[in-house]
Amino acid sequence: MARVISGSETTNFRQEQASLDEQTKKRGERLKPLVRKAIEGLSENFDTELANRFDALPIAYDYSGCLLLRDTGEVSTLGFVEGARPRVVDDVRPYLGVLTNLQKRYPEISQILRERPVSGVDCSECNGTGKNRWNLKCGPCHSLGWTTNYPLTFCSSGTPRKRGAP
Repeated sequence: MARVISGSETTNFRQEQASLDEQTKKRGERLKPLVRKAIEGLSENFDTELANRFDALPIAYDYSGCLLLRDTGEVSTLGFVEGARPRVVDDVRPYLGVLTNLQKRYPEISQILRERPVSGVDCSECNGTGKNRWNLKCGPCHSLGWTTNYPLTFCSSGTPRKRGAP
Protein backbone atom coordinates (compact mmCIF):
# COMPACT_ATOMS: atom_id res chain seq x y z
CA MET A 1 0.00 0.00 0.00
CA ALA A 2 1.33 3.41 -0.95
CA ARG A 3 1.95 5.98 1.75
CA VAL A 4 -0.03 9.20 1.52
CA ILE A 5 2.12 12.32 1.72
CA SER A 6 0.74 14.98 4.01
CA GLY A 7 0.40 18.63 3.07
CA SER A 8 3.17 19.63 5.49
CA GLU A 9 5.55 17.06 3.96
CA THR A 10 4.81 18.46 0.52
CA THR A 11 5.43 22.00 1.78
CA ASN A 12 8.70 20.96 3.43
CA PHE A 13 9.85 19.27 0.23
CA ARG A 14 9.04 22.35 -1.85
CA GLN A 15 10.87 24.61 0.61
CA GLU A 16 13.91 22.33 0.57
CA GLN A 17 13.88 22.19 -3.22
CA ALA A 18 13.62 26.00 -3.42
CA SER A 19 16.58 26.33 -1.03
CA LEU A 20 18.58 23.85 -3.08
CA ASP A 21 17.77 25.74 -6.31
CA GLU A 22 18.83 29.03 -4.71
CA GLN A 23 22.07 27.51 -3.43
CA THR A 24 22.79 26.05 -6.87
CA LYS A 25 22.17 29.43 -8.51
CA LYS A 26 24.53 31.23 -6.11
CA ARG A 27 27.18 28.55 -6.59
CA GLY A 28 26.93 28.95 -10.37
CA GLU A 29 27.30 32.72 -10.12
CA ARG A 30 30.48 32.32 -8.06
CA LEU A 31 31.86 29.69 -10.46
CA LYS A 32 31.48 31.79 -13.62
CA PRO A 33 34.51 34.12 -13.22
CA LEU A 34 36.71 31.34 -11.81
CA VAL A 35 36.02 28.96 -14.70
CA ARG A 36 36.51 31.79 -17.24
CA LYS A 37 39.87 32.66 -15.63
CA ALA A 38 40.94 29.00 -15.63
CA ILE A 39 40.03 28.60 -19.31
CA GLU A 40 42.01 31.71 -20.23
CA GLY A 41 45.02 30.42 -18.28
CA LEU A 42 45.22 27.00 -19.94
CA SER A 43 48.65 26.21 -21.33
CA GLU A 44 48.41 22.63 -22.62
CA ASN A 45 47.46 22.44 -26.30
CA PHE A 46 44.92 19.64 -25.85
CA ASP A 47 43.19 21.43 -22.95
CA THR A 48 43.12 24.70 -24.89
CA GLU A 49 41.69 22.98 -27.95
CA LEU A 50 38.89 21.36 -25.91
CA ALA A 51 38.16 24.60 -24.06
CA ASN A 52 37.91 26.60 -27.27
CA ARG A 53 35.86 23.98 -29.07
CA PHE A 54 33.32 23.36 -26.31
CA ASP A 55 33.58 26.57 -24.25
CA ALA A 56 34.29 24.51 -21.14
CA LEU A 57 37.15 23.72 -18.79
CA PRO A 58 38.49 20.16 -19.10
CA ILE A 59 38.74 18.97 -15.50
CA ALA A 60 39.43 15.23 -15.71
CA TYR A 61 40.45 12.57 -18.22
CA ASP A 62 40.40 8.82 -18.41
CA TYR A 63 40.80 6.28 -21.22
CA SER A 64 37.26 6.84 -22.50
CA GLY A 65 36.93 10.61 -22.46
CA CYS A 66 36.93 13.70 -20.31
CA LEU A 67 34.79 15.70 -17.94
CA LEU A 68 34.07 19.34 -18.84
CA LEU A 69 32.91 22.19 -16.61
CA ARG A 70 31.19 25.19 -18.18
CA ASP A 71 31.19 28.61 -16.56
CA THR A 72 27.48 28.11 -15.79
CA GLY A 73 28.41 25.18 -13.55
CA GLU A 74 27.13 22.64 -16.04
CA VAL A 75 29.16 19.41 -16.09
CA SER A 76 29.41 17.37 -19.30
CA THR A 77 31.15 14.21 -20.40
CA LEU A 78 32.91 13.94 -23.75
CA GLY A 79 33.90 10.60 -25.24
CA PHE A 80 37.13 10.27 -27.20
CA VAL A 81 35.55 8.96 -30.39
CA GLU A 82 35.21 10.62 -33.77
CA GLY A 83 32.36 13.13 -33.84
CA ALA A 84 31.60 12.90 -30.12
CA ARG A 85 29.63 15.74 -28.56
CA PRO A 86 29.47 16.64 -24.88
CA ARG A 87 26.64 15.06 -22.91
CA VAL A 88 25.18 16.98 -20.00
CA VAL A 89 25.50 15.25 -16.64
CA ASP A 90 22.15 15.60 -14.89
CA ASP A 91 23.52 14.30 -11.58
CA VAL A 92 27.19 14.81 -10.66
CA ARG A 93 27.17 12.52 -7.62
CA PRO A 94 29.03 9.72 -9.48
CA TYR A 95 31.77 12.25 -10.35
CA LEU A 96 32.29 13.75 -6.88
CA GLY A 97 35.49 11.75 -6.45
CA VAL A 98 36.93 13.32 -9.59
CA LEU A 99 35.75 16.78 -8.60
CA THR A 100 37.44 16.53 -5.20
CA ASN A 101 40.75 15.96 -7.00
CA LEU A 102 40.61 19.45 -8.52
CA GLN A 103 42.10 20.86 -5.31
CA LYS A 104 45.67 21.03 -6.67
CA ARG A 105 44.93 22.57 -10.05
CA TYR A 106 41.92 24.76 -9.30
CA PRO A 107 41.57 25.20 -5.52
CA GLU A 108 38.95 27.98 -5.68
CA ILE A 109 36.76 26.00 -8.07
CA SER A 110 37.21 22.86 -6.01
CA GLN A 111 36.19 24.66 -2.83
CA ILE A 112 32.92 25.81 -4.40
CA LEU A 113 32.14 22.38 -5.86
CA ARG A 114 32.84 20.70 -2.51
CA GLU A 115 30.37 22.88 -0.57
CA ARG A 116 27.70 20.89 1.19
CA PRO A 117 24.30 21.29 -0.48
CA VAL A 118 21.15 22.03 1.52
CA SER A 119 20.14 18.39 0.98
CA GLY A 120 23.49 17.08 2.27
CA VAL A 121 23.66 15.01 5.45
CA ASP A 122 26.66 13.78 7.43
CA CYS A 123 28.15 10.66 5.87
CA SER A 124 27.20 7.63 7.95
CA GLU A 125 30.55 5.96 7.23
CA CYS A 126 32.85 8.74 8.49
CA ASN A 127 30.39 10.77 10.60
CA GLY A 128 31.15 13.90 8.60
CA THR A 129 34.95 13.81 8.96
CA GLY A 130 35.81 12.73 5.40
CA LYS A 131 38.14 10.03 6.81
CA ASN A 132 37.30 6.40 7.43
CA ARG A 133 38.26 4.43 10.55
CA TRP A 134 41.78 3.86 9.15
CA ASN A 135 42.20 7.62 8.64
CA LEU A 136 42.04 7.21 4.85
CA LYS A 137 39.76 9.01 2.39
CA CYS A 138 36.17 7.98 2.94
CA GLY A 139 34.78 6.21 -0.14
CA PRO A 140 31.01 6.72 0.21
CA CYS A 141 31.32 10.52 0.52
CA HIS A 142 34.56 10.96 -1.49
CA SER A 143 36.11 12.62 1.58
CA LEU A 144 33.53 15.40 1.54
CA GLY A 145 31.99 14.40 4.87
CA TRP A 146 28.46 14.57 3.42
CA THR A 147 26.20 12.66 1.08
CA THR A 148 22.86 13.44 -0.55
CA ASN A 149 20.05 11.36 -1.97
CA TYR A 150 18.97 14.18 -4.28
CA PRO A 151 20.38 14.59 -7.79
CA LEU A 152 23.20 17.10 -7.58
CA THR A 153 23.99 19.75 -10.20
CA PHE A 154 26.15 22.87 -10.24
CA CYS A 155 24.31 24.57 -13.10
CA SER A 156 23.56 28.21 -12.31
CA SER A 157 20.29 28.24 -14.20
CA GLY A 158 19.04 25.34 -12.09
CA THR A 159 18.45 23.33 -15.24
CA PRO A 160 21.09 21.93 -17.57
CA ARG A 161 21.34 22.99 -21.19
CA LYS A 162 19.17 20.99 -23.58
CA ARG A 163 20.74 17.77 -24.73
CA GLY A 164 22.50 18.05 -28.06
CA ALA A 165 23.22 21.76 -27.65
CA PRO A 166 26.96 22.51 -27.91
